[in-house]
Amino acid sequence: MFAGHLAPGLVLLGLEQVHIPSNFVQTHYMTFTFPYAHGLVASLAWSAIGFGITYAVLPRWTTKERKQAGLAIALAVFSHFVLDWLTHIPELPLLGDDSLKTGLGLWNDLPFALTLEVALVAIGFVFYLIMVKPKTNLARYGVGGLLLFTSAMTVL
Repeated sequence: MFAGHLAPGLVLLGLEQVHIPSNFVQTHYMTFTFPYAHGLVASLAWSAIGFGITYAVLPRWTTKERKQAGLAIALAVFSHFVLDWLTHIPELPLLGDDSLKTGLGLWNDLPFALTLEVALVAIGFVFYLIMVKPKTNLARYGVGGLLLFTSAMTVL
């Protein structure tokens, strides 16, 4: 969800754009210029930052636990690029705004795209439970509830 929350601020700053195409009534999706929030290299950088922050804020955990938690967060951050790559039309830049754009365009089959996104979120949650082994109910059920809410909002 990180890239999705980062993008609106970058749009307000004029660094990224949202476009409503002339065929919106038929396609039901907007197009984007998101090199800083959704590009491949940008996503790798945000993932590395997520790993670093996670590792830094867990000083009481063992090194192994900190690395596992950092990896889970980094993969969660990067998963946004993977999901967008599956669903967006070829508009996700690999390096920067002027680089090759990619995307499989599954939004053209919206029911399939939404089913796939929800399934990948569920797989990611299972990975989180296995890798992080959350120690509190909030970490277990709170994250699950947040993912359920986010998935429901995505489908709606």
